[in-house]
Amino acid sequence: MNTLPEDNSSSKKTVGLGRLLATDAAKQIALVVVAALLLLSILWIWKSIEIRNILKKDAAERQQIKEQAISQIQQSHENHLKLLAKPFVWAVRNEMLSGKFSQVKLYVNDMISEQNVQKITITNATGLVILSTNKKDQGKEFAAIGDPVYILANTTIVNSINDSTIVMGSPVMGFNSRLGTLIITYSFHPPVFN
Repeated sequence: MNTLPEDNSSSKKTVGLGRLLATDAAKQIALVVVAALLLLSILWIWKSIEIRNILKKDAAERQQIKEQAISQIQQSHENHLKLLAKPFVWAVRNEMLSGKFSQVKLYVNDMISEQNVQKITITNATGLVILSTNKKDQGKEFAAIGDPVYILANTTIVNSINDSTIVMGSPVMGFNSRLGTLIITYSFHPPVFN
């Protein structure tokens, strides 16, 4: 009879040891799972921050590229307007010197029909508007309706009014003196980026 209780206690020890081992194994598994979850959380947070930084950098680079493209397009329009001014001023000069002002009107009417040309104004040497596509401006001092810098400059000036409007002023020179000034307002559609 003594052996039965011993067997009983040894089986209790085995069951207790089994529970203890099972509990330790469960704790270890739980600890490994918690550690893995913590590691995954840290990795996810780190990658999220890294992705956010990459997106910010990408957005800044895209904005810079857009601004450069807009600037280059505007510069291209300004250069083309300067290039257009030379022969147009020569034609106006030639007709003004020969007294054929009606021919100048034909040039202006033809030029205003071109795409993006918004307004053409020609002043005399004193700055009085002698011809304009806006008939209300004729006979007025240009300084009262526009920037006097254009009628004072001795070279072609091109200024950007905003991101879609450019004003060009170019002197019309005679043999020894200034005959007047040609002012062209040019408008274009700014680029749209997707």
